[in-house]
Amino acid sequence: MTTDEITTEYHPNSRRPPETQPFEEYGRKRQFFSPPPSAEPWRPFFNTREDFVFAEILMEARVDRDRSDRLIKLIKLCLDGKGALTFSNYSDVLTAWECAASQLTPVSLNIHLRAILLTLSGTSLVSTTYQSHTTARPRHSPSLFAHCGTGRSISS
Repeated sequence: MTTDEITTEYHPNSRRPPETQPFEEYGRKRQFFSPPPSAEPWRPFFNTREDFVFAEILMEARVDRDRSDRLIKLIKLCLDGKGALTFSNYSDVLTAWECAASQLTPVSLNIHLRAILLTLSGTSLVSTTYQSHTTARPRHSPSLFAHCGTGRSISS
């Protein structure tokens, strides 16, 4: 190295060799360095790729701490052989809820809305009740739920 050269040494973790440039060239062309792609970009922060993907899904869905813990416990229960998760996709979950709903007796809903008005000019209290009667019915014909309660996989 001469006195008209500049040597740049990089941090060892960057895995870049030192660079020597003439003083006239130093800083003229700015080089941007991208680290080499990693085969395991989730490390050292996550133990496995699946841990990373799971955490990413929880974050994207904005799942709170309590529900995250419940979901992790359910998955661990199944992995330990103490439970079974038979859903293959979201459609299976919806179908299961529809099956449950189809087994319920239609219910007459009696909705009471109570509006309480307090007049500030006096101490009188006015109470009014509004009622609406609606009958809940299954949204699909019972034939669509022939598999309900059979123990068969929903998506098969």
